[in-house]
Amino acid sequence: METAKVYKMTKNFWESAGLTEDEYWNEYAINSYKQLMAIEELQRAVTKNISDNEKYSYWQEFVEKTILDFEKKNSISIKEFHKQAQESIY
Repeated sequence: METAKVYKMTKNFWESAGLTEDEYWNEYAINSYKQLMAIEELQRAVTKNISDNEKYSYWQEFVEKTILDFEKKNSISIKEFHKQAQESIY
């Protein structure tokens, strides 16, 4: 893809997000990059002793299990929050 097209797509993104170009590059892009690096590091650690042909499926299972565990642990809090929010409306 041409550099000008990529720049235009990126510019459209930051403008639609209500960011300035400086905010995009200095805050949003850096934070996104840091998040991706952290995920990569976690993925490497989780799949360290897994054979190459099994890493992808092992990682997918890890992510799914982690999400399910999170949902189970937080479902009571979410339900309680929802209940309190509904009660505060009336």
